Amino acid sequence: MNEKLNENNQELIILGVHRSGTSLLTRIINLCGAYLGEEEELMLGNPNDNPKGHWENKFIVNINDKILNYFGGSWDQPPQFPDFWWNWDGLNDIKKEIQFLIYELKKNAPNIAIKDPRMCLTLPLWKKYLCNAKFIILARNSYENISSLKKRNDFPQIKNFNIYTSYWTNIIENTNNEKRLFVSFDNLLTLLHK
Repeated sequence: MNEKLNENNQELIILGVHRSGTSLLTRIINLCGAYLGEEEELMLGNPNDNPKGHWENKFIVNINDKILNYFGGSWDQPPQFPDFWWNWDGLNDIKKEIQFLIYELKKNAPNIAIKDPRMCLTLPLWKKYLCNAKFIILARNSYENISSLKKRNDFPQIKNFNIYTSYWTNIIENTNNEKRLFVSFDNLLTLLHK
């Protein structure tokens, strides 16, 4: 892993709350040439939830779940991260997994895309191993996004609201002063239907 990869390669990080349309956006970016991983590494969809696929790399999801679990949380119960948590020595094994995974993705393609809504929460640790990241943030109407979470998970409405606000708080904080582009879900759908 000491081999130097081209630092001009693009790392596109797609961020958004669950049920905000990140799967659609990631698939479009993938069709434009961004590498997500091998087909067998990608999460499949199911009839009730993204039947055409989530376009998430299973290894990325697994790593993000480990980070959230380490701090006593999960995707639907975001933990309260302590200050500078990404520097904790207890995460050294996870750090090695992230470094190896990014290396493997970039070894296979000049431009990669990483999508997992959990990344909104875990991004500070990932940023340590990204060298040319650009963040594409999908924004969906809050009412529609929260309603879609409710429909999929049947959580109490306050829990859906807390998920939404926690993810957005982290998106804003974790991409402050970064190269980022906000994309409207409604505008994306309008473009696709033209």
